[in-house]
Amino acid sequence: MITRKFTVEELEEDYGLPWEDNISFERVDKHRWYTVCEVVFQADDGFYYSVDYLEPNTEMQEGQDCWNAEYETDLVTATKVVKKSIVVDSWVTADA
Repeated sequence: MITRKFTVEELEEDYGLPWEDNISFERVDKHRWYTVCEVVFQADDGFYYSVDYLEPNTEMQEGQDCWNAEYETDLVTATKVVKKSIVVDSWVTADA
């Protein structure tokens, strides 16, 4: 797994995350106070990275750390990703 560290300022101002220049924005988990979203974006090195964004579920959580930044460094760890097609088998209702 290849990672790269970004500042919150870089993610929000340079890359327009989480709402603007993202390649993919997917809600992947929901908790009482926040929803975990996976955000994929293209960085200045041309590669794609994935970060988790914690979307507040109530007004009380607004203004909290939404990027899971490291406490001492205020850096967010992003994972390098590539797009890959995956075939998924699912069980569906039979028609007769």
